[in-house]
Amino acid sequence: MLIHRTEPCHHAEWIKPVAIHLPLCAALEIYSPLIALDMLMYRWPNDHGPEYTQARQNCLDALVGKCDLETARESFMIASNHAHVLNVH
Repeated sequence: MLIHRTEPCHHAEWIKPVAIHLPLCAALEIYSPLIALDMLMYRWPNDHGPEYTQARQNCLDALVGKCDLETARESFMIASNHAHVLNVH
């Protein structure tokens, strides 16, 4: 499904999920900016550097159509790597 960049896309999913492993939690595959934003806001380790801030903003922007999905995915991957929760297959 092609979603126009400026349309809200709460239901949109990434083509390829991002695999993470949070403390005290089983490994997860994150498929969308909505779920990524939930992880960042409520389940993220206490590592809130600029990568975290950018990922949060990009995921939020993707949900309201201000940022493309791939940019949000890439910034979430960078934040995950920085917080040492990214699972590399």
